[in-house]
Formats: sequence, structure tokens, C-alpha cells
Amino acid sequence: MEDMPLHLRVVQQRARWKIENPEKHAEQLKERRQKYAEKKDEINKKRREKHAEKKDEHNAKRRKKRATNTDEKRAKQREYRARWKAENPEKHAEAQGGKPV
Repeated sequence: MEDMPLHLRVVQQRARWKIENPEKHAEQLKERRQKYAEKKDEINKKRREKHAEKKDEHNAKRRKKRATNTDEKRAKQREYRARWKAENPEKHAEAQGGKPV
């Protein structure tokens, strides 16, 4: 055993310890898994928060753009109607259900 390289001796010692102390080994595994699970949960939580922030920013930008676009379109439509009404008073009166002026 002395002629064996150090890293292999360490591996053998660990393996022997695991066999000799299965309860302690199981406990260590359980603690390690729990630690990594908590770490993973925290990482996922941060990722979800970051994603939610980006989503909120994107939606706010989209709503703002959509509202601006809608306002501009409504203004153009009002201008067009006013111009059409001024150019076609007979058709306007007819469309309103009245007699031509």
C-alpha cells in the first residue's frame, strides 16, 4: 500500500470509510444535496425576478408605444373626417340621415 500513489490511497480510504460508516455517509450526502438544492432554488429565484423585471419593462414600453400610436392615428382620423366634412357637405348631411344643405 505504501508504493501506491497518494491520490489513489486517498480514494481507497474514502471508499473504505463509506463502507464502514454508511449512516454517516448517507447523512453527508443528504446535507450536500440539500445545500445544492437551496443554492439552485436561490439562483432560480433570482433568474425569475430578473425575467419578470425585463418582461415588465418590455410591456411598459409596448403599452407606451401602442398608446402613442393610437393617439396619433385618432388625431389623423379626426383631421381626415373634418376635411372630408368640409369638402363634401351634401354627402355628410346625407350620411347623417338629413337632407342635403
